[in-house]
Amino acid sequence: MINMSAITIITFVFGGLLNLAGLFGFFSSRATHPLTLLPCALGLLLIACAVVSTDPKLHRQAMKFASMITLFGFAAYVSSLSELLRILKKVSMINQGEIIAASASALFCFILLARYFQEFLVSRTKKKEKDDEGV
Repeated sequence: MINMSAITIITFVFGGLLNLAGLFGFFSSRATHPLTLLPCALGLLLIACAVVSTDPKLHRQAMKFASMITLFGFAAYVSSLSELLRILKKVSMINQGEIIAASASALFCFILLARYFQEFLVSRTKKKEKDDEGV
């Protein structure tokens, strides 16, 4: 039985969500350019990091790499949130599927990044408590 931490499971879930967002954006906009599948690539990289993080020796490095990927994804798609507002106001009706998928990707990456940050803070607190007990 593989021992998986909560953050590893969350990484699997968000990797799957990014894959769904990428496929939705690609097929709903009838896109032919492979760049619209970038959320799928990010999702696959996150799933790969989650698989690697099941090894206790590589867990920390894999999660650091996953957080870097997530930061890259958020930075790449945060600008799409303004376009989403234009769609919601019915000002723009062009590439709705692509914009919705990109906005969902930005949201997923932001939530996952916040969770990684929370996990980092918890880890630091535990390490500090352990160091204080040893002194």
